[in-house]
Amino acid sequence: MLPTVGSTNTRARELFAAGVLAAPEPFPLDLLLADEQTAGRGRIGRTWTSGPRTSFLSSFVYRVPRAVVSGRLGGWLTTMAGVEAVETLRGIVRDAAGEQAARHVGLAWPNDVYWDDGKLGGILTEAVPAGDIVASDDSVSDDFVSDDSAIDDESVVIVVGIGLNLFLDAQPTPIATSLHRHVQGLPDFDTLRRAIAAGIARGMRRDMTRLVESSRLEPPSVPQDFPDRAEALSRTLGRRVEVTLPDGTRIRGRAEGILPTAALLVARDDGGSTEVTAGDVGMLPARMDGAAAATSSGAAGGTARRRPVSGPCLRHIDDDAAS
Repeated sequence: MLPTVGSTNTRARELFAAGVLAAPEPFPLDLLLADEQTAGRGRIGRTWTSGPRTSFLSSFVYRVPRAVVSGRLGGWLTTMAGVEAVETLRGIVRDAAGEQAARHVGLAWPNDVYWDDGKLGGILTEAVPAGDIVASDDSVSDDFVSDDSAIDDESVVIVVGIGLNLFLDAQPTPIATSLHRHVQGLPDFDTLRRAIAAGIARGMRRDMTRLVESSRLEPPSVPQDFPDRAEALSRTLGRRVEVTLPDGTRIRGRAEGILPTAALLVARDDGGSTEVTAGDVGMLPARMDGAAAATSSGAAGGTARRRPVSGPCLRHIDDDAAS
């Protein structure tokens, strides 16, 4: 637990490099929490801040076999973090305000956390492979950070930064929201943070253990409930979307499903279909069928983007509301 930090993900990697986190044991899970974050990292060098004791600021650190990251199951590392965050928040809201209120919390593909159309938070997932040594916040690339000790012949270290708006007095962007604006009777900050941390940690340990087991099957296969759970929580499915692919191509259509690879299936307006594994996905408001898509923006602005990272590593989710 830290009173203040530049970036929880960066600090988590520094602690790992020092031998403090992610010991080489069967699925260890370490957690770093902070009261305040002054240099949260997003894409293209963008930073954001979170005031003291207003948000859930965290990084979860664990190891998985290399095959999980480099194979067809790697997309689930970050998607399931979103599922686990939404499931945890739904349980907390359900206890405070009932089942109907809990259903307002949902998942925008691949892993943004929403209350209806307002964004509660986001997730930045990073694989840490062999390469550069992490020295400080300023030395860290936005797109990819590596450490010589982070990967061996068998395992990869995963750092999952999760940021959730809990008690924000101000609305930092038009699309951002905060949990206390929608739910009366929430516990105090410390109690709420402990409950969120415990719920996500339980789900992450359970789900990632199962994902590792599935990666050892021949052929590897995702647990069937993963896409089922992601679809059940999705705020993207059934919506018209605009997708900007990595080469700049734009397509429009309807989000139809989440595939066993964690890709989003989009039924295009031209009658074809596209499996989206990388690119920007924006949900089109019904009133704007012919207008620009409303992309998912972070609690401090920005756009959630999914794109591949070269080498044997996780496809990287960049989001301004996490690390």
